[in-house]
Amino acid sequence: MHVVDVRTRQVLRTVSGLGPLRGVSIAPDSRTAFVTLGEEGAVAVVDLRDGTVKGRQSVGASPDGVAFGTAAGR
Repeated sequence: MHVVDVRTRQVLRTVSGLGPLRGVSIAPDSRTAFVTLGEEGAVAVVDLRDGTVKGRQSVGASPDGVAFGTAAGR
C-alpha cells in the first residue's frame, strides 16, 4: 500500500506486510486508514503518519470494504 500526497501526487511512504487489499477508508482526522484484507478476513489499522500497521481485527470471510459513519445522538 502506498500513502500518497494528493496535492503533489508524490508517494510519501510504502506500507508493507498487508497482502492483497480490497477496500480502504480514511478516518476523518486523516491520520488512520482502515484497510480490508479479503484473503485474511480482517481489517488492518494503518497509521498514515509513519506507515505502520497498528493492528488487525478479524471480521469474517472476504471483507470488501469499510466505511465511516457518525453515531446518532452525539
